[in-house]
Amino acid sequence: MTIKDGIKNYWSEFRSKDLFVRLLILFILLSPLMDILTSIGKRELNIDLSIGILLKGIFLIYIGLRLIIEKSQNKLQQILRGMVIAVVFYALTHLTIVYLNFGLSRMILAALNLAKTFFFPVFTLGLVKFLKKEDYKDIRDAMVMSGVIIILTMAISMATGTDYNAYKFNKLGSVGWFFAANEVSAFIGILTPMLLYYLLEKWKLPLYLKVLSITGYVLVYYQIGTKVVGLSVILVTVFLVLYHMAGKLKDPKLRVKNQLIPLLLILVVGIGFVPLTPIGINMNIHLELLKYQEPEIGEEEGASGEELSEDFDMEELLHNNPQVLNFIFSGRDQYFAVRKHIYDEADSLQKIFGLSQFGYTDDGEIKSYIVEIDYVDIFFNFGVIGMLLYWGIIFMVIFTSIYHLLKRKLLFVLNSPIPYIISAMILAFGIGMFAGHVFVSPAVSMYIALYIAMLYRETQSPKKKVTV
Repeated sequence: MTIKDGIKNYWSEFRSKDLFVRLLILFILLSPLMDILTSIGKRELNIDLSIGILLKGIFLIYIGLRLIIEKSQNKLQQILRGMVIAVVFYALTHLTIVYLNFGLSRMILAALNLAKTFFFPVFTLGLVKFLKKEDYKDIRDAMVMSGVIIILTMAISMATGTDYNAYKFNKLGSVGWFFAANEVSAFIGILTPMLLYYLLEKWKLPLYLKVLSITGYVLVYYQIGTKVVGLSVILVTVFLVLYHMAGKLKDPKLRVKNQLIPLLLILVVGIGFVPLTPIGINMNIHLELLKYQEPEIGEEEGASGEELSEDFDMEELLHNNPQVLNFIFSGRDQYFAVRKHIYDEADSLQKIFGLSQFGYTDDGEIKSYIVEIDYVDIFFNFGVIGMLLYWGIIFMVIFTSIYHLLKRKLLFVLNSPIPYIISAMILAFGIGMFAGHVFVSPAVSMYIALYIAMLYRETQSPKKKVTV
């Protein structure tokens, strides 16, 4: 078959797929390019070309309406449908409280923040509901292509000297043509397990080509300079090494040499590159800064420590904070102290339905504050009810998948994507403990939702169709 015939056949198959699947595949492939256009628009033209956010917003409304309108006899789906309806009522209540406390303009900003944050659970439900198991091969192909596009554009931007710095001050790092260091390091890290799955299980390449490919990938990825980058590669590789070793112990006949050798080489490269790249350099810089002053976060977003000191009595708020917390959270402990102070001063209604990202300074001025640790921001922004709805939807799908995974004994299946999916999910929930722009950024949470829905569909029995 010629390349022309292959493209023709693929196009014919693509056109025969459901419209939702076709749009989703195009969306995954175009997402990096939309993020680059948005970044260049903000930096060079000083305009917000949030094409991706707009399209994701339209997609979110479409999925939400379908989930509410379409009914089912399945009990779990009825529960989740009820939770989506509850999210709508919660959103109206939350925004009303924001309007009463901070005015119309800030209510609009809070609505945008709410839509970006709740994209993750609603999108996850849409994928679980509307995609079939056979659709996920094309979805995985699109995710790998998306990862390749991201790495290639970063490599080209660095080679041509047209890349942007990851930090404003003090530290080293590059985000290529993208915008926020946290965001780009998170979605590349989350795509890493799927790239490894194709490299180790799907593509029949010589060992030296596999090692060269992953070495180039790690070298480019490490140029971002955040701690998340190093943790992503090392933790995913360690998990997969332990997984394959456990599989070998469980079944001595299982052949894992083709997976273990590249993984061990990747682990050596991943650890060895740390002190030679911006990651190690930035860690040393941060440790040195701790000796003399409270370090600035230095990311594209977020106020400096000096600005916080103007708004609040930071000496009182931080009097018990050890420096090790400052190092682990890159100065975000300051923002946590501020957010907790605002939360403590809020009334009960705000604590239940959320403060939004706004708060009053000691002088009575309204300003926006985020910690950039998603678990914390989701709680403070959306309160007890918002947090329970958000994580309730996500974990109901995950726990259903885990139940079927264990029941059907699918954990150790030859050439299965399941361990790579699980490693990506563990990584995503781990990154969210130390960085922002993971669950609250549609550019990143889109990939996490794909993994969660993929795991759900991979664990369903082919004999009996189970729907959520």
